[in-house]
Amino acid sequence: MLSVTCKCGAHYRVPEKLAGKRAKCKHCDHLIPIPAPKPTSAAQPAKPAPPKPQRPPPEPPPVDEHERPSWVPPLVDETHGRDRVSRTPATESFTTFWSDCSWSFLFVSETGNLVSFLIVGAIASIQPLLLYGGCFGMIGSLVVSGWIAAFLFGVVEESALGKREIPTMTLTDGIVDGIVTPFFKFLATWLIVLLPVIVYVVIVGGDVSVLIEDFDPVFFSLFGAGVFIWPMSVLVIAIGGVSSFLRFDLIVVTILKTFLPYLITCVLTAVALGAFWFAREGMVESSGGAASHPMALAMALEVVGLYAWVVAMRVIGLYYFHFKGRFAWSWE
Repeated sequence: MLSVTCKCGAHYRVPEKLAGKRAKCKHCDHLIPIPAPKPTSAAQPAKPAPPKPQRPPPEPPPVDEHERPSWVPPLVDETHGRDRVSRTPATESFTTFWSDCSWSFLFVSETGNLVSFLIVGAIASIQPLLLYGGCFGMIGSLVVSGWIAAFLFGVVEESALGKREIPTMTLTDGIVDGIVTPFFKFLATWLIVLLPVIVYVVIVGGDVSVLIEDFDPVFFSLFGAGVFIWPMSVLVIAIGGVSSFLRFDLIVVTILKTFLPYLITCVLTAVALGAFWFAREGMVESSGGAASHPMALAMALEVVGLYAWVVAMRVIGLYYFHFKGRFAWSWE
């Protein structure tokens, strides 16, 4: 309803539909113009609420240099079922790499490592005794060799994770996966890299001893190249599997991109295994020759040799741990 007032003072309320027309006053007969209704003011839109301050994402927990963080899922190799590589960021530093490698020569300084090594060493030391057991002794020696090969591959895997502990060996993987497969995989680490040498010897139809005495340049070049690639062969087979050798081009690229640390790995591996060879020769010579040294010495040599192999395998795994960021492929 609209409210209007006549000039005589009379007040009226008329319907809105009469807006813009005139109505006669009942008192003075004056025509009263009826104004249009006043427009209502539009409601002001409500101001949007200020956005709530977002809480910054939590920082990841600190990473221990020698442990894989629990907040990153492990990589599992489908063919073996073990954790393969560390998720800790690779520390591409020659100082830390050299420090870790130097400590590898003293890995038994930790009680846990010493206990594990003594257990494995005790089993390795029975191999000279098994050689006198005829056919069954030979089978037993092969079983022990396969078990130790699995242990050495485990050393590579643990050090590739950046861990200082050597593995504790069990037979949970079964006879095939825990003994037979590691035995042939370890043979494959040498067979693959020395295959050119074997082919060359077959082609020339020569005797290896003759080639060595004549200092055949091709023979020594191929043999030297094989020995140089062997640490990479161990790493590839231990972590990536034998099928990784199908991309030999990536292996060559990786060696070129990490040439200096890889060269250090080869030197330290040669030092570890070479020290065992010199120690063996010295121990045999001091006992009166290889034919007359006692059984105890042969058993001790097995333990010394195992020590050298553990050091070499740790150095190879640490090479991957510290410089995997430069590898031409990824196992992650």
